[in-house]
Amino acid sequence: MHNSNRARIGALYAIFFVSGFCGLIYESIWSHYLKLLLGHAAYAQAVVLVVFVGGLALGAWLTGRWSERLRHPLLWYAAAEALVALASFAFHDIFTQIAYWAVVDFMPAYCPPQGLCPANWLLAAALILPASVLLGTTFPLMSAGVLRLGVSPGRGLSLLYFLNSAGAAIGVLCSGFLLIPELGLPGTISQILSVPLIIAAAVIIAASLILTRSRFGRVVMSAGIQADVVQLTLETPIEDLFQQLSEAKSAHTNYSIQLDDKQRRGRT
Repeated sequence: MHNSNRARIGALYAIFFVSGFCGLIYESIWSHYLKLLLGHAAYAQAVVLVVFVGGLALGAWLTGRWSERLRHPLLWYAAAEALVALASFAFHDIFTQIAYWAVVDFMPAYCPPQGLCPANWLLAAALILPASVLLGTTFPLMSAGVLRLGVSPGRGLSLLYFLNSAGAAIGVLCSGFLLIPELGLPGTISQILSVPLIIAAAVIIAASLILTRSRFGRVVMSAGIQADVVQLTLETPIEDLFQQLSEAKSAHTNYSIQLDDKQRRGRT
């Protein structure tokens, strides 16, 4: 494997570690938000767990069906991370408006006075499902990008999964014991927002370098092939031309010699 490819692969591994770190911070933050809407931490954790894991599965399944046909999976990965960041940026404002509407209009109309309210659970699930599906697309897209750089499937995919899971575990610890107590929910989500955007920018730069290198190689190869074709096309006519010129020169020389002999004989 080329050294430049190794550096790019190492950068992509580090990026996916940070992506896992952010992904589980989102899950932790969503649990705290939905607790305010559902009224109980256990309900919120159950909804977040089901929707988050289900969204990951759905996003991975949908992306896995056509990831092999994508020409530039890393650029699609960067787009997914950017969309997750935008969704996170808008989440606080959307949640406050939805929560107010749910308490004033939705819950009195669709929830019973006592007991569970399935409609409220569905509303809470709808708030986090889009971002969960987007996060589910990241693993197959990153896997496709890394494998196309020459990584062996067994070691490459297992290392990607390990790093993403390790980042997720560290992210949960940091959000629960450091970020949320210090920054609060809006502060944590606004601080974490910049990380996926940085990830998207880094992946776009790495993908652009890979594409530039591959395109340069294709241009050079194409130029070499065209030069070979031109050489093969012109080689035979040029050789024939030189041969004809040589034959014409020899015929002219023989004619000159014969003419000189005739002139000499006429004088004698």
